[in-house]
Amino acid sequence: MDSLLVLRRECPIWDDLAIREPQDREELEAAALLRAEAYYEDHSSSRFVETFKRHFVRQEAGSLRTRTQVGPNGFPECICLVAVETTPGGKGNVVGTLDIRPPAGLV
Repeated sequence: MDSLLVLRRECPIWDDLAIREPQDREELEAAALLRAEAYYEDHSSSRFVETFKRHFVRQEAGSLRTRTQVGPNGFPECICLVAVETTPGGKGNVVGTLDIRPPAGLV
């Protein structure tokens, strides 16, 4: 926690950036969209890339919802973190995403 405070003081971008779990379905879908954009970044010349992206987003959003639900052992399979750039209006834009999976022996 102390290292986060140090980063906030030294890095001005932290003032407008929050790293947390998605708060609603929209943020989860925005994370899925970022992943689709990254996955198809080098395939922009393909004729069907937009269709592939839409399919990827639906599939990844559903997968994220499933993986982040609490399982029978009391823990989720993974934790999805999103980096949200806060705006003056209070609504934020998801600008990054990361999944954290605990080691198999700990869960």
